[in-house]
Amino acid sequence: MLRLIKQSLKVGVVHQGKVEPRRMGVPQGSPISPLYSNIYLNLLDRVWHSRNYPEKLGATLHRYADDVILVCRRSAVQALAAFKAIACSETPTGKGNWTLQMLADKMVELNYVEQVSTETI
Repeated sequence: MLRLIKQSLKVGVVHQGKVEPRRMGVPQGSPISPLYSNIYLNLLDRVWHSRNYPEKLGATLHRYADDVILVCRRSAVQALAAFKAIACSETPTGKGNWTLQMLADKMVELNYVEQVSTETI
């Protein structure tokens, strides 16, 4: 299964009839796309709650499969700014984009889990 996941991350994209390598992102619309989305959204969801944003901003995250909806009882401007700050956070120094290993390491750093094994990733 892990080999299949790794292969799907390396699949190229067809552009003007030619297959080009993909430098970032995950294949959209593939059966495994919701898995990648949920790995990322789990971290985002935990950070949102650890910062107590539902109470502070009056905004809650609602998830279904690989979608997220931000429901605001107060001004959406502050809630959306907080959401973007988490979702678009900078990658660690020297890294071009987030990887599954980096997300796993961040979950350990934030004390959401004790450890994440390489079998999980």
